[in-house]
Order: sequence, then structure tokens, then C-alpha cells
Amino acid sequence: MASEPNRVFDLLNQQPSTVQSLLRRAELLAEMQSQIRELLQAPWSSGISVANLRGDTLVLFAPNSACLTQLRFSAPRILELVQENFGFPVRHLDARVKPESPIRR
Repeated sequence: MASEPNRVFDLLNQQPSTVQSLLRRAELLAEMQSQIRELLQAPWSSGISVANLRGDTLVLFAPNSACLTQLRFSAPRILELVQENFGFPVRHLDARVKPESPIRR
């Protein structure tokens, strides 16, 4: 009987795989987030997260209204970065406040 880690590993390596597709998309969004954070200046960049890419709209979350304002101000540069570095024809930025969750103990 295969051990549980081997079964998970085998599942993740199947071709074609919905799981692999999801992993690739998550990696893409993580790289996008990293580059957007580099583009923005601290302290605004640390709490920004890429939530989704839907058609021609990039969805970003900010931890507070101050960061949200900075995101909206920087929208043209962010959209240009995504177009040039990732090849997506994004034209709109949907930026929202999503407060960080308090740490539960």
C-alpha cells in the first residue's frame, strides 16, 4: 500500500490535472503579487494581495483604506506591469479593502 505522501505526490503529477492547473494559476498570481509589491513603495506594498485575474480585470485586496488609495493612484502603473510582464490584456483594476484577520491563539 502506498504511503499517503506518495499518493498525494502521484495525484499532483498526473497529466493533465486540474490540480496542476490550479497550482500554476496560484504560482502566477503569487509572482504577480511579488512584482506589484516591488513596484509600490513601503509601507503600502506589504499588505497588498492579488486576489484574482478575471478577463481584463485584476482584483487586488488592500488591508486598509490608505493602502487602497495608493493602489488606485498606482493603477496605471500596475496594469502596465501586468500587461508587459505577464502578457495579459488587463484594462481594469478592482481594488477592495480586505482587513487582515487577527491572529487567533
